[in-house]
Amino acid sequence: MVKLSFLSILCAAGLLVACGGGGGHSPAPPPPPPVVTIPDPAAYLAQSVNPDGNPATPLHATDPIRYRRFDFGHVQAEDSFLTGPGSAITTWSYAPWGPFVDANGDGGESYELVGNEIHITNTKHLGVSTTPISWVALRTDTVDCAQGWTTYSPMERGCHAVVTYPGIGPVETVISEHRWMLMERIFLGRGWGRLAWQTFRSDGSAPVDPSRCPDFGWNTDDRGETLTDCRYVTNIEPAGGTLTGAQEWHP
Repeated sequence: MVKLSFLSILCAAGLLVACGGGGGHSPAPPPPPPVVTIPDPAAYLAQSVNPDGNPATPLHATDPIRYRRFDFGHVQAEDSFLTGPGSAITTWSYAPWGPFVDANGDGGESYELVGNEIHITNTKHLGVSTTPISWVALRTDTVDCAQGWTTYSPMERGCHAVVTYPGIGPVETVISEHRWMLMERIFLGRGWGRLAWQTFRSDGSAPVDPSRCPDFGWNTDDRGETLTDCRYVTNIEPAGGTLTGAQEWHP
């Protein structure tokens, strides 16, 4: 007669979960999927066809650009447009402000939807091109800023808020920070694309000229660093000519 242990009897009767191989342990259940708080991440990557912030009518690369978004000082113009499902580009250009001329310092940054994240995949500024290794600009589980920050990686975090910008007023926005030697912060507005960019330093660098960066409630850093540069492209001007995103910078 085969003698059965008490544990074997329980397993045979189906009264014990931790039976079978692997040392008697069942695999851990998978973690629950993250809560989606940003269901339409691509809506934060492109400006609308008209300057009304309507995410239902995003600008595509082949559409005529009807208005330009200029910074304070009227030095740089930015345009944000879709290039495909889940992909987009924000370009910046200097006089005569498009089409793309490398010698003028024109450039931009490109975005791709990867799973539940928007990645910045390429940048070009003043003739220098870079490919960020892993710059997460937005994640679909980004919390409201009143709750704090969502940690994207050891170098990145983001939060969601309604931000009131000079010139265009309140816009649903994802604020995203990336830290590597200095801290860069970008503002992706729903129906507008990238509306602002900032850098903060802790090395004693001089603060930026406030006339270039009027305070809209986000000119400080909770770690006490100094705002040293910015572009707030919220001054809207009608566009002349037939410029399209297809004529501007592409990686």
